[in-house]
Amino acid sequence: MSVFVVLKGIPAVGSSLPEGDWFVRIERSLEEHPQGWVTAATEMGEDDAWSLLSWAEVAASHIVRSKSRRTLIASAFAVSIVLQSGIDWREC
Repeated sequence: MSVFVVLKGIPAVGSSLPEGDWFVRIERSLEEHPQGWVTAATEMGEDDAWSLLSWAEVAASHIVRSKSRRTLIASAFAVSIVLQSGIDWREC
């Protein structure tokens, strides 16, 4: 499965709960297909980069509540992928 397909279906901005399979689907993909994410980083458009950054934001809230090392590692990896994308940081 393409990493870009995994990014589809992320709830609208403002949803800070890791509910539904969208959160787990992205976390699992980051863990199971790291090379796919590394390869995709330079091909990632702004929309996909923003989607992944949104996931990382929700993950940060989840990490504080759950103390999940697994989510912490996946989130740090996600942010490193976003850093390699073409996202315009002036908009952050």
